Amino acid sequence: MLAPTQISIINEQLDKENVHEFVETLILAYASDVKRTSDLLSLIPTLAEKQLHISNTKIVEYSNTVNLLIGDRNTKRPSKKYNLDFPTLLYTSKVHFPNGNCEGHSSAEKEFFNDFINAIKNKIGFDYESVDDWNWICNIADCEDWMRAVIRQNIDEMFQDPQFTEGC
Repeated sequence: MLAPTQISIINEQLDKENVHEFVETLILAYASDVKRTSDLLSLIPTLAEKQLHISNTKIVEYSNTVNLLIGDRNTKRPSKKYNLDFPTLLYTSKVHFPNGNCEGHSSAEKEFFNDFINAIKNKIGFDYESVDDWNWICNIADCEDWMRAVIRQNIDEMFQDPQFTEGC
C-alpha cells in the first residue's frame, strides 16, 4: 500500500502541465529489469479495459444527448421553442438519420428532422448554394456525401454542388 506521502507526490505531479514527462520517466525508471517490465506489460489489459469503459461511457452520454435533443420535443414541454444552431442540427441528424431521411421514425424524430430540413431550405446557418458553406461541409463538418443525399431526398432531387474553390 502506498504511503500518504507517495500518494500526495503522485497527485501533485499528475496536476502539472508536464504530467506526460513525469509518467514516462517514472515508467522507464521502474522498468529496469525483465520482471518489472513484465509487471508493467501485464497492466496493458487493465488500461485497455479502463479506456474501453471511458469510451463506452462517452458513447452512452452522446446517445443520451441525441435522445434528449429529439425526444424532449413532444414530451414534457411541447410549447417550448427550440433554437438549435445549425451544427447541432447537422451532427445530431447525421448520427440519428444516417440514410438522410426520417422514414420509419417517431413523430418527435420526424419533427426534429423537419426542423433540420427547414433550416437548410431557409438557409439558416447553412446556404446549400454557397461555395463557402459547402467548403465548410466538406473540410470541417466532413459530411458532404450525406448532406448531398439529404438535399436530394428532401429538398431538390436535381441538386448539384456549387463550384468549389477548395477540393471537396
